[in-house]
Amino acid sequence: MQRGYSLVEVIVYVALLASLSVFVIGSVLSIYKAFAKTRIDRALSLNGTVAMETMIRETRQAISIDGAASTFGTNPGTLALGAKKFSLSGGAVTVQDGTNPAQDLTSGVTATSLIFYRDTVASSEVSSDIVKIELTLEGGEGAFFRRITFFGSAVVRGAY
Repeated sequence: MQRGYSLVEVIVYVALLASLSVFVIGSVLSIYKAFAKTRIDRALSLNGTVAMETMIRETRQAISIDGAASTFGTNPGTLALGAKKFSLSGGAVTVQDGTNPAQDLTSGVTATSLIFYRDTVASSEVSSDIVKIELTLEGGEGAFFRRITFFGSAVVRGAY
């Protein structure tokens, strides 16, 4: 009686092991890619949502817009609401409250565009200032690069 494996058995086992290895490695790489894309999408969405909600909330609570200190319709835009000033600086959306240092609203991603638009709607009783905001954020590199543009608008409280 012979002990051990024949050459055909060894070739079959190696082929099965190689096929299984290719499948497992492919699955692991797919999971890694999905995780990386999801992480970048989450960072962009979270930063964009926080920045937009902050700018919209402060606009709604403002009494008026400082038109002389604001820049509308161009990139990078600036919005001055009383003592608060929103701007794009060094790839980040920042808010500065009076003489306090500017705070970064977008960390871990790059803000490439911040544009403010000002509209005034006049009625027979009152005129309302409306601020429209367009913010573009980018993140990731190569195959994982993503760009998302956020839009929002708010009516200045002091205007109605």
